Amino acid sequence: MPGPPPSQLDAERRVAALGYEVDDPGTYHPEYTLHVLVGSAGDGHPVPHHEWAFFFAGDGVLLGEDVRLPSASVIILGQGPATAALAYEIYAAGDPDCCPSLGKAAVRYRLSPEWRLLRLDPLPSRAARRACCPAGATPAVAPIPKGSRRQ
Repeated sequence: MPGPPPSQLDAERRVAALGYEVDDPGTYHPEYTLHVLVGSAGDGHPVPHHEWAFFFAGDGVLLGEDVRLPSASVIILGQGPATAALAYEIYAAGDPDCCPSLGKAAVRYRLSPEWRLLRLDPLPSRAARRACCPAGATPAVAPIPKGSRRQ
């Protein structure tokens, strides 16, 4: 049985170079024009998964990530030749990191004829997705209020 095509191996290496580990290489479909790989941060971040969906076109050209900041959880719902549907776990403000209570929000993406990635549905807010900093970056620290005794 032959191994993965070179474009898939290149895509997996590209994800790894960005500090993420591909969750399931089987989501890369070489027969499609649009390819998607979900990567989890390997940085010990406290958010359960700290995931990004990485989109590739054609023979492995990186189009970019699904969102500007990684989400706590990204799930691939389905794919077609030039489309992908992702689901984001949705958190209420008081939910612990382990347990999103508001279900999932589906967001569809499509590759345009000009090879631009188009988001077709509204994206849940950063807070609802528990978006955080990219792998290797330090989370933002809340400023200490003036006059506070907090060290």
